[in-house]
Amino acid sequence: MKYFFRKPKKCKILVYDKQSISFARILFEKRNLSVFDKRYESINLYVLFLTLINFRFKNFKDLYKRIYFNFVSPDIIYTSIYNDLSFFKLKAIYPDAEYIADQNGLRDPDFIKSLKKSSINKNLKIDHFFVFSKHDENILSKYIKCKYYVAGKTDNNSIRRQIKPHSKNSKKKILFISGKMPDRSKINYIESQKLIFCRLIEICKIKKIKLFFKEKKSFFKHNTKLEYSSTDKRKSFYQNHFGSKSWYFIPYSYNHKKKYNLLHKFNFVILQDSTLGYELLSKGVKILCLTNKFPVLGLDINFNKKREGLFWTNKTDLLSITKKINNIINMPSDNWRKVASNFSKKILSFDNNNLKKKDILYKILIR
Repeated sequence: MKYFFRKPKKCKILVYDKQSISFARILFEKRNLSVFDKRYESINLYVLFLTLINFRFKNFKDLYKRIYFNFVSPDIIYTSIYNDLSFFKLKAIYPDAEYIADQNGLRDPDFIKSLKKSSINKNLKIDHFFVFSKHDENILSKYIKCKYYVAGKTDNNSIRRQIKPHSKNSKKKILFISGKMPDRSKINYIESQKLIFCRLIEICKIKKIKLFFKEKKSFFKHNTKLEYSSTDKRKSFYQNHFGSKSWYFIPYSYNHKKKYNLLHKFNFVILQDSTLGYELLSKGVKILCLTNKFPVLGLDINFNKKREGLFWTNKTDLLSITKKINNIINMPSDNWRKVASNFSKKILSFDNNNLKKKDILYKILIR
């Protein structure tokens, strides 16, 4: 924890939660940003002192926030940690700003459960909510009062995929995106991937297809032995776990431009429950969702109630997976683009360069 003694400076844009800063920099570009450390990684002692002397047995944290916000006097308070219930209560604490939430992942079932506890959540309100799809709007609008905008995912929108003619080699490689299981408390993140990935190793060996493994942060962040280890050590760990070295390793990248430019080179991606897979679908990439856990985390729309469809199945035997892979690889590009366009609207839309979001933010800032 860090401590600061100077009172907060005025700033038109206040980012609520340091973890929102990467999305904020994309949307607000070169504008000055101030950050409120919602997780209290830092404490402003000047504000803390004023909070202590004004404390009257009310909510201490709320009072700290109000005093802090008063000093900053922002026009906008923004977060991309959209499943933080506290954000939707801030307008009652400090009403003099426009509050904007920006969805950053598939809908969190735990967050929806907390919203349903209506006895304590009757006054959840912000001004603007950027969501992935109309379906997300329909669900969230039952609990949170605001204007909704279907505008996709900020980092995904920021880099357009350059569509190139498919070469013969494009059918000779497959990307598998690691993910995490819905039941985070009981199941090791890596164990959930082993069955399916080992099937893919076998299939790709038979079909002479190069298989790539895309590591996600959620795969190693709760394993202290992996979290602070080198890329080579993590790669060795996965190779030992999967019992094979006949695949290529793509490490997690904190640089979103580097990440997307690399992923855009693939024409076929296989996943379990990864938001990243649906981001690629929004850009026309062929995907296959393989999971024995239905409905997939955050996706309870109609297509997901069926155990098998155009690009998803709960069957994990070798023959079924091979058949799905063949069908999708051999589907004509025009046909797939129609599929991708149709389902992206239901799951995660694409707004090139975040034009919709930036237009709304610009109008607020010039008032």
